[in-house]
Amino acid sequence: MTEDHIVVCMPKWVKKWPGRGTDNNMYEKKIKASHATIERNTIKRTKIVAFALIKSVIDKQEFMNLLKAGNEDDVIAYIAGQLQLEDINYIFSDAWKAIDFKFGRS
Repeated sequence: MTEDHIVVCMPKWVKKWPGRGTDNNMYEKKIKASHATIERNTIKRTKIVAFALIKSVIDKQEFMNLLKAGNEDDVIAYIAGQLQLEDINYIFSDAWKAIDFKFGRS
């Protein structure tokens, strides 16, 4: 996460004061910790879904033929084609919680 992204995530009242004050440092640490948790959970869920998808297609001849052909892009496209909307929502569920969908609607 870049410094610009961190600043965008901070409350308005903290951004009013230039420099590196105590509030600024506290929010920066909290934002980085939250980002790290979301990132870690997203990677964990991605692995779970990927393993489940591979398990579900490992016995299919079409998948085995793609593996034998050795084209990684085709294998990735085949597995990605098995993804359902529920899988994507599960993978990114922590990120959805971090978004305020009402933001800017007033």
